[in-house]
Amino acid sequence: MKILISTSDVRMWQGLVQIEEEVYRVTLWPGSATEEWKALLQPAAWVELSEGKVKKAIEEAKGVYDRGESVIEKVDIVDLLEIVRGDEKLRKKIEEVMKGEE
Repeated sequence: MKILISTSDVRMWQGLVQIEEEVYRVTLWPGSATEEWKALLQPAAWVELSEGKVKKAIEEAKGVYDRGESVIEKVDIVDLLEIVRGDEKLRKKIEEVMKGEE
């Protein structure tokens, strides 16, 4: 049996589990000293991607990953710059903090 955990927090883990060549989406609820672990399995499957938009998006994401870049960080930075550009008071406050004036 193989398991891949893709998301986790204190109360729940989610991922994929392979049992006897079958793949399932799994949600785990960690146990404790008094509670047993619990799991929910849902059907899942590997699907071969043909040429198209989904495959292209994943290939581009792999290139970004291989270069050590992050699309999410770039989007966040762009959003932050737009907010700062639109708010003169905020921009001045950030400049003061960066200069060590506060």
